[in-house]
Amino acid sequence: MAITQYGVNDSLAVKVWARDLFAEVKKGLEIAPLIGTSSKSIIQERTELKQKGDRVTVGLRMQLSGDGKTENETLEGHEESLTTYSDNILINELAHAVRVEGEDSIDQQRVMHNLREEARSGLADWYAERMSLSFFVQASGYTGLTMAYRGDTITPTTVHEGLNTVTAPSTGRKIFTTGSADETVNADSTATFTLNEIDKAKEAAITANPKIRPVRVANQDLYVIYLHPYQVYDLRTSTTDGQWFDIQRAAMMGGETTKNPIFTGAQTIH
Repeated sequence: MAITQYGVNDSLAVKVWARDLFAEVKKGLEIAPLIGTSSKSIIQERTELKQKGDRVTVGLRMQLSGDGKTENETLEGHEESLTTYSDNILINELAHAVRVEGEDSIDQQRVMHNLREEARSGLADWYAERMSLSFFVQASGYTGLTMAYRGDTITPTTVHEGLNTVTAPSTGRKIFTTGSADETVNADSTATFTLNEIDKAKEAAITANPKIRPVRVANQDLYVIYLHPYQVYDLRTSTTDGQWFDIQRAAMMGGETTKNPIFTGAQTIH
């Protein structure tokens, strides 16, 4: 007699996963304050796929560009059509695991810490780090053959890239310290980061078509910039007139001392 059975790994087997690990992951993300479901969030979290499906398509409507009509001019027949674009995000799975012995094993008996709790904590750290890496690879459009990761040089694959193909930025979206020279492969000790690059990036964002929309914080339109520690070092140690240290020193001489970024380590860019 044949009995219909579904094994644990059957494609139709329903899996329900606890949400507490993702909560721990999100708390460990440096970019967590930027994530939100609002259209005003810098990083938008899409929730459509809490239902069925494996891809989210997001539309973009361009601004109208027609001249319009005035008094005694005919409007009919001169209407403008909408221009829309779309992008889509593939949802796929990324899994990792830690194997430990059970709570009643001699291995657990020999150590004071709880192996399962440490495994859970380790996975939360791993996922947080991987989510950050995937975000910055996608946001920067990094398509290099190798990258530095956890102290090693690796060949990135889709598991490092947010499970989606990376699109390299167009030429007009790349800003280098030495002008047009491509510093993604040719950077040397002379390619130091300055406030000039921040001004160039803001100018590019404002004049882009479509414009890169700022976020509204405390009635101010702000852009967010993330810097590598090497770039932060370049900013903080440059004593050139008009650069970051010079500006903050002037503010300190004007009486701004308790919250001065020279002491707090912060960088605020409007």
